[in-house]
Parts: sequence; structure tokens; C-alpha cells
Amino acid sequence: MDAVKTLMARGNRNGVAKRPRDSDGFPPPAGTSVNWVVAQPIQDMLNQGKELGWENLGTIGNPDHLRKHGDHTPWSQGKKPGIVYAKDTVDPPWLQGVLLKLCRDPDYDTTWIDFFNINNKQFNFAGVEVAGSGDAHLHVSVRKGHELKHVTLFVDIDRAHRGKQVGDFLMALTTKEQKQLLKSVEDTRFMLGATAADLGHPFQKDRKDWSAKLDAILKAVSGDDTAKILSGIKAEHERTRQALLDKIDQIAPTVAAAVAAQLTSEATAKEFAAAVAEELKARLAPPVVPAPVVPEPPPVLPAPQ
Repeated sequence: MDAVKTLMARGNRNGVAKRPRDSDGFPPPAGTSVNWVVAQPIQDMLNQGKELGWENLGTIGNPDHLRKHGDHTPWSQGKKPGIVYAKDTVDPPWLQGVLLKLCRDPDYDTTWIDFFNINNKQFNFAGVEVAGSGDAHLHVSVRKGHELKHVTLFVDIDRAHRGKQVGDFLMALTTKEQKQLLKSVEDTRFMLGATAADLGHPFQKDRKDWSAKLDAILKAVSGDDTAKILSGIKAEHERTRQALLDKIDQIAPTVAAAVAAQLTSEATAKEFAAAVAEELKARLAPPVVPAPVVPEPPPVLPAPQ
């Protein structure tokens, strides 16, 4: 089964495009109708963008696009006929920085991207600026040969952004606050449970699930070593206080990133950050010591005559 039939069978967005008058000399000629279907990465970004609330500006092009032979047409030069390789999206203002960071991460695969335009600049799949662009919005074009590939780009962009938000929040804590937060698995679990109840968190009824997730996060950070460090901190705190605090400082960024990666929505991230802030504020605040009662001085009696 060829790529067009496979994509059609998957139920990807499809339709019919007609070559307008005054089109360029590239085939097909004006007046020709062509069935089209979007490449799989485009369909995946359509689905993910809808879930995230990012406005879709289009896949198949308007008449101006259809007079040419770019990726918003089913007759894109050098690519498979019948497939639309591009999508335009209204991007959040923070998206460019996060996308470039992903493209420049050697462990993150963006080789399926032919190029992308954003903020009037064009970048290649590796995040290298290659030209100017007339697109202020995000335009992503798929490379030939990746028509059937499933991608998670928009989900990963959103997750990386939220992870940075929460990670930045946690890393902005003072050293004392970080140590307090990461002091032990049990203490952290208590913090999440207590603040969930106080805030009326939607996960209030699922504290066991939160505890299980936290266990999984801590275990996944760097294997058993991290779990042992965290679980042992409370018992060994007094005996090897400075050494343990140094270890916490070393693993704090990794734990913060792992926690952030588990969050599933921006609202959850905000609630989590607020919960941490409230709990730490309460725990780290100096105890309220009532002001001493100062007795009134005795009245001054007039000197005897």
C-alpha cells in the first residue's frame, strides 16, 4: 500500500484541491483537481494542537498557495503527489525558544522536519537559522520520506515549557528551601497530600496515586541510588548532615525535572507550584513568639514636701 492509501486508511484529514487560474508552470495545469491527505506528522500536530488549544491556521493552502507548488499543496515540488506536508499554527509567545532547544538537543529527533518558519525566520530541523520568512506564525514542513511517521512535537514542546516553569520555580528556591523540600520521600509525600487537601485539589481523592507517581519519579531519576539517598536522609541527617545536604544539592535539578515531566496540564503545574510555595512558607516561617508582656511602670509619686 502506498503512502497516500495508508494515510487515507488511517483517517487523516483529506479533501480535494483544484489548481487555480494563473498558476505557475509547475504541474498539474490550472483546472486540475487533486485528492489530498495530510502527512502523518501533520495529522499528529493537528490532534495535539487541538488538545492544547493552539489555533490551527491551515494545512491545505488558500488559492494563493495553490497557485504555487509549496508544502501547503498536494503537488509540492520534490515530494509525493497527493500529500500535504505543511501546517500553520498560531504559536504561544514562548514557543520559539522551546522548539529551538528541542531541535538542538542531540537526544531529541527532529530529522523528520524539513524546515520551520516562526517570527519571520526560517530554521532547519537542527534549529539553525537559514533564511528570513514572511511567516510570523509557526509553519512546520515535513521532510520527504517521513510521511507515515508518528510524532509528539507539540506535546513535547508543551511539556518542556511546563517543565521549565516548574523547574525554574523549584530551582529558584533557596538552598534551605530545596533541602527542606527534598529531605525525604515520606516528607514530600506528606506535603503533596496535605496541600492537596488544603487547596481542594482535583487529585485530593487520589493521594495514593500521587504517592505512587512520586515513588516512580524518584526511582526513575537515577535508579536505586537516588531513592536510597532520599529515603536515608532522615535517619542519617544528624550523623552526616553536611555530606547529605551536598548530595541533595546535586540531585535537586534532576528531581525537579522529573517531577515536572509527570505533570499533565498547565493548571496542574500552577497548582503544584502554589502548593509547594504555601507549604514551604508555612514550614520555613520562623515560629511566632508572642511579644513579652512589659509591665507598666509604677506611677511616679510626688516627692514629699
